Amino acid sequence: MKVSIFLGSAIGGLLSVLVLVLAFRAFDHDIDLVFGGSGGKDLDVLTAVVLPLLSTFSGALAGSYYTYRLQVRTKAQEAIQREVYLLRHASLALQSQLNDLAGIKKVMVLPYRNDPLRALNLPITIGSVGVMERVDQDVAIPLIKLSEADLLLRVQFAEKTYLNTLELQQSYHQLSKEYSEKLKSKGIDQFDVSSLIFKTKVVGGAMIAQLYVTGESLIDAVDGGIEDIMAALDGLSRVYKKNYSSEQFQFLTVVPFESSAKVFAKVPPPKIKDVKSLMELAGYYPKYYEPGSDEVIPIARLAKINWRSPFYKAVSTRCYFTNSEAQSN
Repeated sequence: MKVSIFLGSAIGGLLSVLVLVLAFRAFDHDIDLVFGGSGGKDLDVLTAVVLPLLSTFSGALAGSYYTYRLQVRTKAQEAIQREVYLLRHASLALQSQLNDLAGIKKVMVLPYRNDPLRALNLPITIGSVGVMERVDQDVAIPLIKLSEADLLLRVQFAEKTYLNTLELQQSYHQLSKEYSEKLKSKGIDQFDVSSLIFKTKVVGGAMIAQLYVTGESLIDAVDGGIEDIMAALDGLSRVYKKNYSSEQFQFLTVVPFESSAKVFAKVPPPKIKDVKSLMELAGYYPKYYEPGSDEVIPIARLAKINWRSPFYKAVSTRCYFTNSEAQSN
């Protein structure tokens, strides 16, 4: 690109000299008139022809060179401005996503972070659909140019974590709404004082387990998203300060303020460590169908040590004989 700009400028200058030479040739029959000679005086060719041509050519060449340098500098400046714009845009998009995650955590997670059943009681944030700002994928151009492929992956991963968190949030909202509706159908409010065992009998163990897994996954995703976005923003700020630090270009850095310490601190692990523990607390056990008695029985009852328990019916054996054996008997 730079060579083509220089060649174009140089050729343009030479063409202007050629046009001037052709003009001289056109008036060759009256060279005295062209150069101002008169009265039969001899014409100095060096002064009248060579020096003007040489100065014109030199001026054209110098003009071409400086035009080339100006265009190259302009192109380089435009490229830098484009790179700075992409880094700024990526930073601002991630900051918007970070603010959204911070809002979700502040409203949904923090008030219930120490609740043993927090995964079941997270409130629904009405109207929360996320932010529209997305990272321009062209940010790969400056980051790859600066050998920052790892940072590019971190930026893309941070945004993907944010989008996955929104999907988890919507899934939790749907489950929580269905959970609340099932409780209300039995005259129970979601936040009424009632035992987990009772609620499990109303809505079923499968829904309790789904709420637990989705709720805890959402909490973990919010924390992970905040951590990933903060790391990506720190990386973008570092790259900018290292390669584009100038009074002409300004860059925003994110520094958590003291009053938001809880938002950026990780949520403690759940007091109910896994689904199995939750199901034990809920008194829910998988069941199986006993075709002999046409009953649905909790599978945990099969683990009884005393097989002579009245719960287990004696097995009756039936003997089948052929006709000849029956007659002989």
